Amino acid sequence: MPLLARGDVDVYITGRARWGVFHFVSCVLCLLGKRYKMWKVALTVLAAALAVGYGTMVGGLTDADIKDENVQNALRFAVVQHNRGSNDMYLSQVAEVIKVQSQVVAGIKYVITVKMAKTPCRKGGVEEVCAIEKDEAKAKPYQCTFEVWSRPWLNSIELLKNECQH
Repeated sequence: MPLLARGDVDVYITGRARWGVFHFVSCVLCLLGKRYKMWKVALTVLAAALAVGYGTMVGGLTDADIKDENVQNALRFAVVQHNRGSNDMYLSQVAEVIKVQSQVVAGIKYVITVKMAKTPCRKGGVEEVCAIEKDEAKAKPYQCTFEVWSRPWLNSIELLKNECQH
């Protein structure tokens, strides 16, 4: 629904359309004219505050889709590294994905929070796919947060953080 129509231009303001705020303010400033310089400053500051409040910070963490192939690759890599670094003689697998975020930082950093659980498969075994223990006492679920930094053009992937709470 148009908020302000001026000629052939309709300005829409939504939570996702940050720039709509700036278009709205510029139209209001045109209507107010040059006599109200103080209002120009006040409305510009208000527009900037609204844009920051409604938008996401450039380079900041944003929610990501677990179905995305790159996210899946990052999670698989993190789980392999987690199992390599653990002292447990059994492999762990992801039981539940809790939260996935990504951030552009000279590549992409994925922050993935998951619920992990033990499998009956021993490390070094030949099983490629291991189901989680059905008995919760044996599965011993725990939560982990992995940070994975991917730079595909360099064929580089690193586990920056492997933090688990048992």
